[in-house]
Amino acid sequence: MPSARVTNIDAIVAFRAAVVSFLDRGPAALGSLRQETHRTMLWLEQEQPRYWQEQLRRGYDKIASARSNLDACRMKTVAGHRSACIEEQVALRKAKARVDYCLEQVDITRRWALRAREQADEFLGKIAPLDRDFDQEVPKMIAVLEQMILAIEAYQDVTRAIESDAPMESSLPTTSSAGETP
Repeated sequence: MPSARVTNIDAIVAFRAAVVSFLDRGPAALGSLRQETHRTMLWLEQEQPRYWQEQLRRGYDKIASARSNLDACRMKTVAGHRSACIEEQVALRKAKARVDYCLEQVDITRRWALRAREQADEFLGKIAPLDRDFDQEVPKMIAVLEQMILAIEAYQDVTRAIESDAPMESSLPTTSSAGETP
């Protein structure tokens, strides 16, 4: 019967220590990923829409102000001539362009929030089994490794005991075919 000659279990002990470290840090890392995903979704689904709605409201206020300034400019006459009100027209165009930009950003934010929610849900669904692994499978793995280490240590103890108690083969008496010892 072939025999094993295990002399060093350091690799198994080191691997067990690494698995224990993984069990210690893994759930915290998963929690951090979930928290960061949640924060990002709050920013994208709540903060950004509010920001762009506020920018839109300010843009409409600037349009109203620019129209008012343009109307006031058109009413003025200097030496019987009406002003071209170019500055006021430019200001009104800029205010309208800003509102158009804000409307575009509201739509973009809404679309990206929907897409990001789908991706976040998919991501969270994919990492959910890791919770079960950290709760059940990794502790089982650690227990199996501990059992392996204990079994190998017991094997080493038995092997050492056998080797220290076994007499040398050359010092054993040999028997003849008649059963006599020489």
